[in-house]
Amino acid sequence: MSHLAAHIWDLEAAKDFLSQLVKQQDVVIQRDNRIHVESVARGKFAVGLAPNPDNLASFLNLKAPIDVVLVPKGSFVTPAAGAFAVPRKLAHPNAATVFINWLLTQEGQQIFADSFGSPSMRLDVSTKGINEVFIAHPGENIFTDNEASILFRGKMRGIAKEIIQKADK
Repeated sequence: MSHLAAHIWDLEAAKDFLSQLVKQQDVVIQRDNRIHVESVARGKFAVGLAPNPDNLASFLNLKAPIDVVLVPKGSFVTPAAGAFAVPRKLAHPNAATVFINWLLTQEGQQIFADSFGSPSMRLDVSTKGINEVFIAHPGENIFTDNEASILFRGKMRGIAKEIIQKADK
């Protein structure tokens, strides 16, 4: 909903869509990301909105009977499993620097992409074996995560919770 509100429609249109969706459909909020995708793959639900990309990739790679519909105006991508954090106090600061520098090389990114089934942002890393749905193509609109979008997601979460609670009464 955050992507639709911030990049595709506007906040009021997204709120209206969500309100109509929860009023007109038998909506289920699934907090377990894997079960969210699995429920659609098993036919329990016809549609799953905003599935976790890592779980979606797993089911697509297993040839589960699911498909993906992308918003034509552009996709929203986050670092997901590709993000890493470094503690402030390291036992071996130089080792962490060496590892991070290697991870960001073409070799490191290729191993990471192959392991997770997600493409690298590096253009010299092969996308062979990665599901086409996760690969950005020239001219395609890509909206990336930033501080503003993270803060907006928090706001949208509160709005969505309020809409769902009203509909549940």
